[in-house]
Amino acid sequence: MATDDEDRRKLLKPNVSSEKVLSILNEFYIANDEKAEVVCELDSYDDANYLVKIDGEKALLKIHNGVESEKYIRVHSTKRSKLNNGEILNCEGSVIDLHTAIFEHLAKPEYKVTTCTTIPVKSRCQENENAYVCIKELPVS
Repeated sequence: MATDDEDRRKLLKPNVSSEKVLSILNEFYIANDEKAEVVCELDSYDDANYLVKIDGEKALLKIHNGVESEKYIRVHSTKRSKLNNGEILNCEGSVIDLHTAIFEHLAKPEYKVTTCTTIPVKSRCQENENAYVCIKELPVS
């Protein structure tokens, strides 16, 4: 039995063309003198993931589904929110924050794990405190 969240994940799966992926990379992540190309779209249950090359180096562009994006935006727009009884709930993060933290942690030299380097956003799309996450409205399936 699917939950409402699961149904919404399928409805809010990003539907992004290779041309749009290149546009996102060029606008928000790579310098003007770098060359980007989309190698292929990768299978994903509810996100849109692309294997790309930036100046010949492989990288992953992960475009989260609308459910995770909504949660990320909610957490970062209200770091502290009140529960129904007035008690303060401290919102620590979202799945997107967790993914970013995992990749940053694994990229530390002492772990000797072969992983992509996390690429910081070169220009902000909307106000966002996470240097690696771009918030952009995109079409869904």
